[in-house]
Amino acid sequence: MSKYRVALLFGFGLATVTFACDPGASSDDGTGGTAPVPTTPPPATGGTRPTGTGGTTSTPPVTPTGGSAGSAPIVGRTITGQYDYHSVQKDGRGYIVQNNVWGSGAMQTLNISGVSFEITMQTGNNSTSGGPVSYPSVFTGSNYDRATLVSNMPKQVSTLTTIMTTWSQNAGSQMGVYNAAYDVWFSTGAAGDPQAPSGGYLMVWFYDPANAQPIGGVTSANVAIPGVNGNWDVWVGPNGGKPCISYVAKQPIASMTFDLNLFIQDAVNNRANTIQSGWYLTNVFAGFEVWSGGVGLKTTDFSVVVN
Repeated sequence: MSKYRVALLFGFGLATVTFACDPGASSDDGTGGTAPVPTTPPPATGGTRPTGTGGTTSTPPVTPTGGSAGSAPIVGRTITGQYDYHSVQKDGRGYIVQNNVWGSGAMQTLNISGVSFEITMQTGNNSTSGGPVSYPSVFTGSNYDRATLVSNMPKQVSTLTTIMTTWSQNAGSQMGVYNAAYDVWFSTGAAGDPQAPSGGYLMVWFYDPANAQPIGGVTSANVAIPGVNGNWDVWVGPNGGKPCISYVAKQPIASMTFDLNLFIQDAVNNRANTIQSGWYLTNVFAGFEVWSGGVGLKTTDFSVVVN
């Protein structure tokens, strides 16, 4: 597998883009199960807005820039229940891989090995005029009565120094309608939130499907974030009365190591009425919002270090 990397050093940080991925060392910690079903099912992402096209249910695969996450299947623990999850560890930090299905009557199966997971079955078929079927994902932090070890969250935005993160995935290589996106949650209080975030959401899209888009509208186009590779369109809109800001890559990204705090500080300093410096970072997710298809989508590496 190619290990070609492009490293860009700016005054604000270091970003490394990898166009083929190599999973890091990770391990199951032997815990998991079915998450307690909350009174309101967890809205796992900051949200997307339908395009109003009437809902194309399948789109030809598009190859992300530089390749994919590889063809070898992920073999390990399997979860199938709507809110099933599994706790894992990598480099001494805890993560939770979750099935996270909310589409009516939909079923989905994930194979999990450490922080890596693969969709092996998905029966939902939602129109893009509505919400996605699921957000299979891996996260660190605290979410709906589940918390990971050594996350260093909640942490006030004004005190963040770096959030070095890596995500490798193969969006665009499989049939279906889906995105590939980070979802970052913020609380207005130091204790965090028992359920949905009281502050707001920030998303970073590595892959944007042709017929679905983030919530809200574009407020800035073709933006450069100093210290992060590539250019980004910035979308802002309300999600359940809370602000949601989404940074959408102009070109698909298969793998990238970067400082997530550079996006957060851009929102704080340059995007009025989005993320506030007095809020608290509580969760960092990465996964796929799936409207239809998606079998074969996989995450092969993920890590977050909050400082």
